[in-house]
Amino acid sequence: MRDRRGLTVPSSPGSERPVRLHLVPSERQVEALAREGRDAKTLRSLCLELAEVAAAGRERAGPEVTRLIAETVAPDPSLAELLDAGLARSAKSASA
Repeated sequence: MRDRRGLTVPSSPGSERPVRLHLVPSERQVEALAREGRDAKTLRSLCLELAEVAAAGRERAGPEVTRLIAETVAPDPSLAELLDAGLARSAKSASA
């Protein structure tokens, strides 16, 4: 059985106690935990929120930039194509 205690994150500046956040793979599990009165997010939604905060005030990279990054970090061209396609798909879903 998995540990359902969740992740304890530092409290916000005005708060007295830490916040417990459960990271789960699906929205269905987020809804189930919400019915139990627990705070939960999908890992995907947490990553998107953190990326938005980190990118505040910055413009999105265009396809030329993501292609260059993929070719720079990937050890072979076929992997670079997959990485570039994943970056493009991620950018489209984040802007939708």
